[in-house]
Amino acid sequence: MDPDLILEQQYDAVIDLLKQYYDGLYRCDVSLLKKVFHPRAQYFTASDGEGMTSTRCRVL
Repeated sequence: MDPDLILEQQYDAVIDLLKQYYDGLYRCDVSLLKKVFHPRAQYFTASDGEGMTSTRCRVL
């Protein structure tokens, strides 16, 4: 298989995941976010200068 085609397919797959992630955030759509995150993923954010972490199970 053509290496350029493989790279293009991988790039398209990443772009699709990013679109699902941002759509999920924008719409507060838990089902979309569950498709994007690995079951053991951790979500990190900062608020008022303090770090906060949560596992996917608690967030979603």
